[in-house]
Amino acid sequence: MTKQELLQELSASFQAGEVTSAEIEQVVGGARQSGDIGLQASTFGVPRRQINIAQVLYYIGALIVLIGIVVLIGQNWSDLNGIERILVTLGAGIVAYISAELFFKYPAFRTVSYFAYIISAILIPFGMGVTLFEAGVSLSEPGTYAIIFGASLVVYFFTFILNRQNLFLCFSLIFLALSYYSLLTVFDEQILDYSSSFNLYAYGTMIIGAGYVLIGRGLEEGVHSSLTTPLYIIGLFAFLGSALSLGEVWDIIYPFIILGLIYLSIYLKSKTFLRISALFLMAYVIKITGEYFGENLGWPLALVLAGFLLIGIGYLTHYLNKRFILNPVQSQ
Repeated sequence: MTKQELLQELSASFQAGEVTSAEIEQVVGGARQSGDIGLQASTFGVPRRQINIAQVLYYIGALIVLIGIVVLIGQNWSDLNGIERILVTLGAGIVAYISAELFFKYPAFRTVSYFAYIISAILIPFGMGVTLFEAGVSLSEPGTYAIIFGASLVVYFFTFILNRQNLFLCFSLIFLALSYYSLLTVFDEQILDYSSSFNLYAYGTMIIGAGYVLIGRGLEEGVHSSLTTPLYIIGLFAFLGSALSLGEVWDIIYPFIILGLIYLSIYLKSKTFLRISALFLMAYVIKITGEYFGENLGWPLALVLAGFLLIGIGYLTHYLNKRFILNPVQSQ
């Protein structure tokens, strides 16, 4: 049966009342979950289609343009005055952005527009830094970078609102993180103690990690659902990695966090949650075994204990994935 015949049969069944829209959405949702751990070809807004010679030339051409701009600026930087430096950085970034907007209106040049946007996303923040430096603003202050990345966030989030493409949402999330860490650095200037400074960034990373997970969850049912898995991965690694590095009271509550995430993996039918939770549970077991049992039992026995625990975690992950995620109906 061809795709056209399948669609016609589905349409006829829907009109006859044999299939409901809820059932169709359930099937589509299940298919999306089966590909939960992988990135789709259309993740960043580029349509899924075969690569042809024209696209290869687009890729190569865009890369050459970017390299050429960097080499040109680097070779002539000392010979340029302030206005010229601003023009070859911020000016070139603005030109690339405007060109991208113009190309974006034509589907045949959509791929070209994506690369122009990427070039602009590199040059515009750099150009803003050059402009501020030429205006006498110190680039050694973290507040300066908070301004640069914050302005870039506004530009590309506005672009996302206009064009609704995943690429611009990715730019927005990147500049959001850069702005966030720049602000953390502003607060860190008042903290001289290393442990306090470390905790500031660790807790800050946990917050932004949780935020990325929530954003990924919010995008799961929409047209930007292909970004859900990358956001889950980045967010969970940031949150669990930071919590694991803090130690002390976090060593006590960490297993409960992992168990909560494993429960969420079953509730959300997400292999990403399950696998990353299992990975960090293994890391936790190795850490605790080394810290609290290495000296008492000796390293050989500690390694044996950790090995058996890791085997148990691996089996538990396989069981939960098979029982509650891959075949959830059987568990009812």
